[in-house]
Amino acid sequence: MPYNNQSFQYAHSGSGYSIIVMYYNLQPNAREYLQNKLIKKLISNKLYCVTFYINLTNYSTCGIDQIGAYFDDGSVYAPYVSVVPGNLNPQVKNTTGVYVTDTLNWTKIQGTFIANGTEEYITIGNFKNDLLTNTFSLSTNIGQHATYYIDDVSVVEINSKADAGQDKTICVGDSAFIGINEEALDCQWFNNNIQIAQSAGIWVKPTTNQQYVIKQDVCGNISYDTVQVTIKDINCNPVVNSEIPNTFTPNGDGVNDTWHFNLGSDVIINEFEVYNRWGNLIKKLEIDNSNYILWDGYTTSGESCSDGIYFYVLKYTDAKDEVQNKKGFISLFR
Repeated sequence: MPYNNQSFQYAHSGSGYSIIVMYYNLQPNAREYLQNKLIKKLISNKLYCVTFYINLTNYSTCGIDQIGAYFDDGSVYAPYVSVVPGNLNPQVKNTTGVYVTDTLNWTKIQGTFIANGTEEYITIGNFKNDLLTNTFSLSTNIGQHATYYIDDVSVVEINSKADAGQDKTICVGDSAFIGINEEALDCQWFNNNIQIAQSAGIWVKPTTNQQYVIKQDVCGNISYDTVQVTIKDINCNPVVNSEIPNTFTPNGDGVNDTWHFNLGSDVIINEFEVYNRWGNLIKKLEIDNSNYILWDGYTTSGESCSDGIYFYVLKYTDAKDEVQNKKGFISLFR
């Protein structure tokens, strides 16, 4: 892609698309279908918006209308090079008499339908036999065929709302992902009333605090959401093991009697645990809004710990407001 054995075409989005034959007059009722299982079964009596994009290949000699999407429980069999049996009527299709002949731009096919609760599969293609298929000739060739690319198929509940994601706090020079990772949704992003992107989720790298607005269109049902990205002008370097001491000597001589460290003003320690070499928890500190750890070499019950190697687990919130877990070893010598 974009080069293929049919022509040249970029994807509507992403890096790929499907291609199927929907009509070929020299091979009676020759058909191919795009068929797949939905992420989840549709809910009874819910209204859904169905969208997909198609593009006629350059080598095609005609275009057709009534290209549709049919939903069922998986019982529909779409055999290769033949019309799906059963005289099926797709729930969503393009208008009769509107032929899809554009070989340059992607054509949107969109519609709504109310689910009955059994739909788990989608099948896309031409459900008419040759006699009932309307064609628009683009060539004088005897062989008339219509082959289409298909991309960005989506099935969305009509009441789905725009989702800009949670507010973010990032460090200077960092990027943040806002929105959701879903390519097929029809969304636009705005910053300071200027459109900056068309996608359900995007990466941004602001240099100052910014608010972003997402507009989502689900078959004409418009919704908005906002997200705030705040720049934290601090040292956002993560904690590294070298900053945490690994040895102390609690012998009462006033030198290195405690195991202690400070992770910086922008880090909050949430929890600290110490285990002996048999994996038994001997010390646990629950710390609120502090960045300082101090252990005197005694257990939670007040017993003095013997010489040896101990294992610690540290849970803290870093400068990016993300919870981190760090593990390591402590050598205790009295």
